[in-house]
Amino acid sequence: MLSTIRLFVSLTVSFFILAAGAWAASTLSSHAAAENTNVSAGLTLQVTDIRNDKGKIIVLVFDDAAAFQSDDVNKAVAYQEVNAAQGTLEIDFANLTEGPYAVSLFHDENGDYDFNMVDGYPLEGYGISGASGPLDEPDFQKAAVTLGTVTIRVFYLDS
Repeated sequence: MLSTIRLFVSLTVSFFILAAGAWAASTLSSHAAAENTNVSAGLTLQVTDIRNDKGKIIVLVFDDAAAFQSDDVNKAVAYQEVNAAQGTLEIDFANLTEGPYAVSLFHDENGDYDFNMVDGYPLEGYGISGASGPLDEPDFQKAAVTLGTVTIRVFYLDS
């Protein structure tokens, strides 16, 4: 449980740095893919169990185990923020051409770009590729996904 709390605190701090690092990585990937006409199908996420349409779903994609484990947003290879929609939402990363990747996301319901917590417990939903439950903290190998469609469930601990 302590490592779960540490993960969420790390996410909270990391997402403040988000605009500079992960956005830049995403922008660079977009430009590189635009120059390459042989881009494969990419990665499509089916994000499920979104409880409402408030705020955004913020997604980070990593291809490096150490960056994923430490939530180093500056080393994310892709980033997206998408308006939330209750139920299931599809998010495409068409520019991703190799793998494996590990994905982490959170539902920024209040739009403050912060993974809000109280006493170490998240107030907003979150999901990780390969996670089987809300307290599951998969390492990169377990979280690793390849190109194609992957389902990630959003977990809410406050409901």
